Amino acid sequence: MLKRGFTLTASLIVVILIVIALFPLLRALSTTLFVSADTEANIIALNLAMGKMEEIRNASFADVTPEARAPVPRFPRFEREVTVTDLHTNLKDVKITLFWEISGGGEKYVTLETYAVDY
Repeated sequence: MLKRGFTLTASLIVVILIVIALFPLLRALSTTLFVSADTEANIIALNLAMGKMEEIRNASFADVTPEARAPVPRFPRFEREVTVTDLHTNLKDVKITLFWEISGGGEKYVTLETYAVDY
């Protein structure tokens, strides 16, 4: 009598091979998701910094003042700090820095710098 089918041992070997093959793919997927989230945070931080930069560019020279590090409205994950250094009576160095926590601990930041001139 001829029996057809797979033995339990053959089935287990196939399952083990599939798991071994899928493990690196799943690891790559999780790494990709982490990098994607980090890239998204960088883009948001740059856009928030550029938005503040536009506010400063549209303000009068006298209104260009420093701001202490504080949470960004509607973006609680990010904090913003504006430093203003008087270089001359009609020239200011303005730095806008956005900070955010990264998963796994630690902090990242992005800084934009410009000059304000009273002419």
